[in-house]
Amino acid sequence: MTRSFYYDCHYDPDILAVRVSTGGLAEPQDIHTLYQQALDAGREANCYKLLLDVRELALDYDSGKVFQVLRDISPILQQLQVARLVTLSEFKHDLIEEYAKEQGFNLKNFTEQHQALEWLNAAG
Repeated sequence: MTRSFYYDCHYDPDILAVRVSTGGLAEPQDIHTLYQQALDAGREANCYKLLLDVRELALDYDSGKVFQVLRDISPILQQLQVARLVTLSEFKHDLIEEYAKEQGFNLKNFTEQHQALEWLNAAG
């Protein structure tokens, strides 16, 4: 049985980024809420870097809906630099990264946290 959707979102001064850990089974609105909360936390801390851990997350919708969700959150993604911690077994992560690249969003997938943090910090 898959767990209900959950997330924790806060600015982490140790990594100088907004940190979001999430898991469970997510619907499209859950993803929108998560990114909005991350943007709000970033505004409060004047930090627009996001470390998003989705390794325990499952999307409860098909690949076509992934693109609709990304279009819906595009105004948020335009304002953030997003390092996503992912598992290699979920192909939707590749779709998300490819779409972000095509749209010019500053979003990249990683399997290791240290690589994600290096990328976030290299951008200044």
